[in-house]
Amino acid sequence: MKKRKLLLLVHVEETFRRYFSDSMYPLRLRRACMLYDEVIHATSHVDDDRPIFEIGDLVTNEIDWGYGYDHEMFQEDERKWVIFSRGHEFTWCPPELRERDFSDVDVYLGGGHHAECLEGMVCVLEHLGVAFKKVHGYIY
Repeated sequence: MKKRKLLLLVHVEETFRRYFSDSMYPLRLRRACMLYDEVIHATSHVDDDRPIFEIGDLVTNEIDWGYGYDHEMFQEDERKWVIFSRGHEFTWCPPELRERDFSDVDVYLGGGHHAECLEGMVCVLEHLGVAFKKVHGYIY
């Protein structure tokens, strides 16, 4: 049986548009989203609550996941999901990812910023044992 394709995008929001790799990035990402069975956007809620308008109608699920997490932000039972991160000092494994069965999907990762939040999501996926592939054309 062929696996479904899941695109996980990190913080592709208006707030971060100035960091996009080039002016064609939003349109390139829109075309890419159409190739996937599911598109999940990890929303930072820094200043925005939604992904950029170019991809908003193609996102099938959003999860709240920002940066700057530390253990004191959480109740005791949730603290075990705060982990060390290479992007920021700590990150948090959201329940939407830790409770999901990824055995039936191939996971592709994009968004940004490559050395910060995106790297934090890499740490989350590695911690959860989720196999994934970074798609450099989808990363800013």
